[in-house]
Amino acid sequence: MTHNRTVFRAAGSLGEGGVRLPVYACLILLLATGAAGAAEIAYTWKPLRIGAGGFVTGININPDSTRYIRTDTYGAYRWDEATSTWTQLVSATSMPAASVAPKEMRGTYSIQSAPTDSTLVYMVWWGQVYKSTNSGGTWTHMTDFARQTDMDANGKGRTWSKRIAINPTDGSRVLVGTTSDGIYYTSDGGTNFTKATGFPDCPSCTRYTQTSVTGLCWDTATAGIAYAMANTDGAFQSTDYGATWSRISDGVGDPDTAYGADCWQGVYLVAHKVPSEVWEYDGASWSTLIASESGGKFNAVAGDPRVADRILAVMHGGQAYVSRDAGDTWDAKANARVATTAIPWADFEWAIARPDLSETPWAPIAEVAFDPTGPDGFVLAAEGVGVRTVTLPAGALGSTVTWTEIGQGIEQIVARIVLAPPGESIVHLCGWDRSTFSRTRSELDTYADAYGPLGTKTNIDIHHCWGLAYVATDPTNPKLVQRNAGGNEDVSGTSTNKGTSWTEFTTDLNLNSGGSIAASTDSNFIITLPGVLGTYYTLDAGVNWTQITGYFGNSPITSHSFNRHTITCDHVTPLLCWIYYISRNDGADDEDVGVWKTIDGGVTWTLVYSGYVTNWSGTSKLNKAMDVFNGKLKSVPGHSGHLYWTTGYIGRAFQTPDPDTHAWFSRSTDGGATWSQVNTNVKEVHAMGFGDELPAGYPRLFIAGYVSGTFGIWRSDDNGTS
Repeated sequence: MTHNRTVFRAAGSLGEGGVRLPVYACLILLLATGAAGAAEIAYTWKPLRIGAGGFVTGININPDSTRYIRTDTYGAYRWDEATSTWTQLVSATSMPAASVAPKEMRGTYSIQSAPTDSTLVYMVWWGQVYKSTNSGGTWTHMTDFARQTDMDANGKGRTWSKRIAINPTDGSRVLVGTTSDGIYYTSDGGTNFTKATGFPDCPSCTRYTQTSVTGLCWDTATAGIAYAMANTDGAFQSTDYGATWSRISDGVGDPDTAYGADCWQGVYLVAHKVPSEVWEYDGASWSTLIASESGGKFNAVAGDPRVADRILAVMHGGQAYVSRDAGDTWDAKANARVATTAIPWADFEWAIARPDLSETPWAPIAEVAFDPTGPDGFVLAAEGVGVRTVTLPAGALGSTVTWTEIGQGIEQIVARIVLAPPGESIVHLCGWDRSTFSRTRSELDTYADAYGPLGTKTNIDIHHCWGLAYVATDPTNPKLVQRNAGGNEDVSGTSTNKGTSWTEFTTDLNLNSGGSIAASTDSNFIITLPGVLGTYYTLDAGVNWTQITGYFGNSPITSHSFNRHTITCDHVTPLLCWIYYISRNDGADDEDVGVWKTIDGGVTWTLVYSGYVTNWSGTSKLNKAMDVFNGKLKSVPGHSGHLYWTTGYIGRAFQTPDPDTHAWFSRSTDGGATWSQVNTNVKEVHAMGFGDELPAGYPRLFIAGYVSGTFGIWRSDDNGTS
């Protein structure tokens, strides 16, 4: 998955600012009607609490029990024992100014604290190495390590064990494993990095294919010895503090890849998926400690730093094996289950998906670690929806292992749309991985207890909300419509009770990911799907869908990762909708480019504006098509035929703080026939929304974008003039 996670809200009425995403994901913001007036409004921003979500891809527990975790899309966290919450470590205030730019929040490739000093932390973020001497409170960019773009926190193999290793007795000696360029080492705290010799490069390894270096750790018994796995190329050992490496396995009768690894009591433990086994290297030879008997896959392994000979091996879904004699014998497999947690929706999905609680719906374990100073047998696991804990019994493990979620403070749901229908004190968050969360005003400071739709499978697979809308011509109608597909299941449908429950459309559209949706009336909806999948309308609330042909082409975007919403329906006139069709090809379909209008709910269409809404003159054809990626078309509540268009986020050079000068913010007041800039000082608006109607007769306008070159959350009370 991609994109950024935490959603923030403003205290006060929703009409006074509604919802924002401080990491600048391109959301559609619809702000509820509130009190009129143009007086200055004071805003206090707070997180819109959903809780957990996303993938926590790794965990580091220092010998003093300080805990750090990394995530695939939203930074890294440190556990605050006093408040029992996770604290975000990657922010505009903690990172160097040169590393801060809109839309550049990312996950963390790796993070580790020095065993000798838990306040000394190294992190790889967006292909660069950073160092903190205050527990992640602030970071310094280690510039001698050249940025490597394929070191992607959300890339292939993101859950595969450790990529940074800090020497157990010297915090200035650090090893960094890359995606394709081998291992780098420093002996002076990151001032200088040198590429190690003997460890193979992997030219074919990319963020999209596989990662090269996994299982990187220092031997705990002998100074200067370190281990690492080269993906599919075997294990390697260094005896000179990481400067040179030699092969110690080749994948023939021993492991070739480390999905999980641990250096423990002078041995190197490796969890291997295919074949699913846990291996041990004792400095001279390899031996298999345990092989899967059930067809499951080992994801993680950890040795207990306090209890001699105790090893925990964990499988993909949280099932566990424990050995108390250094791997000679093992307890029978313990199935995973979950206890009551701080994040109610995590309990909810387990109870709905598998009432017997014998197997997780989708919560793969990425990494496990024993807490060195906590209760005996206390283990933490980084996994698919956050962080879970378990206390291993002194005796036999038993038939089940009970994991407890401690995801409070983590906000990793991939937010695509925030919707707050006028007149309702309720917010709907449409996102990836867990569909839609609906939160009333009284619930905004509490964690969500459920989400939907769930689908009908016995086991909940990931479901993604791609598009969400309310009935445009009747804001009092509680109906919501959602485009939702994922996990080989299309669960697009409607809710008639403000998101409490959902009903699938009678006819499925397509299992493929992506798309957006608009609703004109209680029964007239329009859906666009990516690529050649087409655009469809229904006049009977989804019983029948008809593909729109003969007017404009299919979507030029096949990737589902863009946050693109190019259809909208009028808030006053039923069956009146628009679609902005854009081509990326130099071909005959250029004649279709422009804004199309329907007055019969999608049956027939008229091209009312020909060409690109944004002025891309002087740029290449590809750049002209920038309108296509994250663009958003919205109609104005209460004003028939009034439309706004933004290009959304425009990708450009790494850590570029300035807006794209061609990325206009445009509007039409005549049903799309003509367009003009809202304000020449406003550029590259990532998100927009409308608030309450003002005495002058027009709603407040909110944007996340650039005004006079400064990015922020902006409000206009005079229709964009200021």
